[in-house]
Formats: sequence, structure tokens, C-alpha cells
Amino acid sequence: MILRSLRFLTAGVLIAFAATASAQGTVEQGPWYVTAGVGATFYQDMTFTGAVNGDISMGTGYSGNVAVGRFMDGERALRLEFEGIYSQADINNSAGFKTGGDISNASIMFNFIYNIHTDSPWVPYVGGGLGYSRVTINNLSDAATGAIFVDGSDNVFAYQFKAGVAYKFSPDWALTLGYRYIATDNLGFATTTPGTANSEGTKSHNAELGFRYNF
Repeated sequence: MILRSLRFLTAGVLIAFAATASAQGTVEQGPWYVTAGVGATFYQDMTFTGAVNGDISMGTGYSGNVAVGRFMDGERALRLEFEGIYSQADINNSAGFKTGGDISNASIMFNFIYNIHTDSPWVPYVGGGLGYSRVTINNLSDAATGAIFVDGSDNVFAYQFKAGVAYKFSPDWALTLGYRYIATDNLGFATTTPGTANSEGTKSHNAELGFRYNF
């Protein structure tokens, strides 16, 4: 049983939450939790071979994630979670030419995470996961003529590594600041001309701000 007395509201630039409880009440943390976050995504350049050739580069994009998980031990160090992630960024150029279009990645991941307790409200964590991604190239086109080269999706294996720190405002609520590296298997997209455009897969770095709630 954990004694708590709390009256706090609003934390973070992008995430706001509030909770209240009786100063004399007691509460027991459950093993389950939910998380949500938003952030910036930075795709590494990709190289196309096949019907479309050359490197493509992306600008800074955005990402969002939600997850439900469970602590697996009494020390609340080990946890497993099921997570959905979405990221998107504009394509800036292809083979040195100014282009239009964007790239997106919708992923479902199963994660294993380890909390590092510090006897303070700050709780670092590290982990990783395996899953499945649907990567979409949307209207990759010549910015000057509007001619579309690639417009399609591929479904592939994905993996990720993540690390960060949580700040516990109460037994139930925590603000999180994290880093994520997520990558996919090789990709193939249909092109507007006969053939396919093939790539080694997407790789992205992500900085994220979010919250976690235990129940």
C-alpha cells in the first residue's frame, strides 16, 4: 500500500494532465499502464534501385505513439508492452532533384523494457521491440513537372531500440522523455512505369515527450 497526497495539474509542453486525491487516502498501484507521446522524427536517407534509382532525403517529420503494458515483477523493473507508432516526413529531394511527396511508417511493436530505479522520482529505462511496419511512399514526384514516380506501400518486419527517463509526479502518473531508433526490413514499391523501386528499408531517430499512467 502506498500513501499519497497529491494536488498537481499540467506538466509538459505538449502533454497536460491532472489528478487529485484525498490527503488521508491510500492507493495501491496496479500492474498495468498506458502511455502516449508525440515527438520529432528524423529519417535517414534511402537509396532506390530498380525502375527508380537514386537517393532520397527527408526533412524533419513528426511522430506519435500509444502503448499498453504490464509490469512483470514485484520490483516494477521489468515490463512488457504492446505499442502502436506512427511517423511521417516530407521528401525533400530524389537523386539531387527537388521532389514532392512524403513517407510514413505505421508500426505495431511488442516491447521488452527495463526500468532502472534510482530511489528518486527519476526512473531511466532502456528496451527494444520487434514488430511489423506498413511503410508508405505517397506521391513521390518531380516538383517541377508534377510527374509521379512512386505511390504505394509495403508491409515488412521492423525492430526498435528505445531509452529515456520518466519523472514520477505521483504513484500513478509520470512524464517521459525518450529516444527511439526504429528500422524496417528491405522495401519494394510499385512505380508508375513497369517495375519496382527497391530500398534497403527505413531507419529513423525519434525524440519524444509523453506520459505514463499506472492502473
